[in-house]
Amino acid sequence: MDVKQKPYLASIIKKYNWLYENDTAFYLHDLNEGIVKEELFQLVQVYEKLPEEDQVILKNYIEIQDKTKLLVELTKKAESLSKNISRLLSGKTQDPQKRGLLNMCALLLNIQPRPFDRNYDYSNIKLEKISKPSKAKYKQKETGERKSKFHFSVIVVLAIVAISFFYTICIQNTNKSSSPITIHTKNFTVSDINRIFPDTTTKFFDTDQQPIVWYTTHNNEPEFYNTAGLHPTSGKQLKPVNKEVIREFIVLNSGVINDGKENTNDTTTTRQRNKNTTAVSLNTSVVNTKEHKELSVFIFDSISNLETDFTTHLKEQLGKDYVITQQLIPTNQLTKQRIATLFQGDVKKLSNDLHKYTDYLCIGKVTYEFKQSAVLKTKQICTLSIQYTITDVNTGTIIKSYSNSITGNGSTKSIAKRNTIKKITL
Repeated sequence: MDVKQKPYLASIIKKYNWLYENDTAFYLHDLNEGIVKEELFQLVQVYEKLPEEDQVILKNYIEIQDKTKLLVELTKKAESLSKNISRLLSGKTQDPQKRGLLNMCALLLNIQPRPFDRNYDYSNIKLEKISKPSKAKYKQKETGERKSKFHFSVIVVLAIVAISFFYTICIQNTNKSSSPITIHTKNFTVSDINRIFPDTTTKFFDTDQQPIVWYTTHNNEPEFYNTAGLHPTSGKQLKPVNKEVIREFIVLNSGVINDGKENTNDTTTTRQRNKNTTAVSLNTSVVNTKEHKELSVFIFDSISNLETDFTTHLKEQLGKDYVITQQLIPTNQLTKQRIATLFQGDVKKLSNDLHKYTDYLCIGKVTYEFKQSAVLKTKQICTLSIQYTITDVNTGTIIKSYSNSITGNGSTKSIAKRNTIKKITL
């Protein structure tokens, strides 16, 4: 290694150690060769989006100048290339001989300038805390910020004066009017579309008999929402419910429609309204054997949909100790009330026959949050939060409780999500 490159190497090690200690979402926290290898493949996948100098660094490290053959060549050399990076960053390699290794590590850690510049003093590289601007930066912006705040204050004062003026006029006009103005909510669309889980007690129509619940079918299952708009996943236009839809999907067992009117003459309807609506029809194809410990898994996302990505991974993990059953409760029977009952652990309210089909229920919730990496702008950071319990259906006793929050990263949100899920081990 060239003597002039030693400060370059020292700045790389310094940056790695600083990230390791200060950034909990740092994607090379674990210098596992498999993780480094995955980062190299991701860089090849986003090659066209990289700056030209980074494209050169990547090609030189993989030792191929034809960009169309990068993936093939990396596949051949991935093990040794990732091992070289792991050894250097962990301090096991003091005098790297591999061509392009220093520049590759500088790319992964976002060291600037890169590639190596013989005229730059790398010993002067300073590291600032993530998301906290330095005092020097603040002082440079202080004058401009004061001016901006002054201008903003003037605008606010003018706005308040204008609002007060128009408010006075509106009050005067209202006092002169012989009848109040009525605003009908049906003329407006609520922007926050949330999935709901209606049952026989849900009010589907307002007093004007206008629908206040919308629906669509997704993955061959009905889904209901609190307002008009587009389905958050498929983009399909939601439709207003009608009595036929309610009968088909909601009232199969009770025959009750809550349309905003009270039928005082129908005593049967009254009895049905008071009926316990938490009981479910179970998937009778599920069999509980004496030889195994059967477990049914229900993991919900932030809007109470059954989550699939993390659930698949969780089932693989739990499958080491249990036999995982098919879905015990059909999706269209997972109403808001029944989901609440699951989380409350009062599982016998759902059915007295649960023990015939499973020994245990795993009930939980998973959420995902995404943000752009403060270090590498091409990276997405995913934070996964999971909480679940395993309940004995015979006794109602919680035998296991688990909660955790894990971070991972990737070049896209979906890759970051997948990489984060992989980190969960039970």
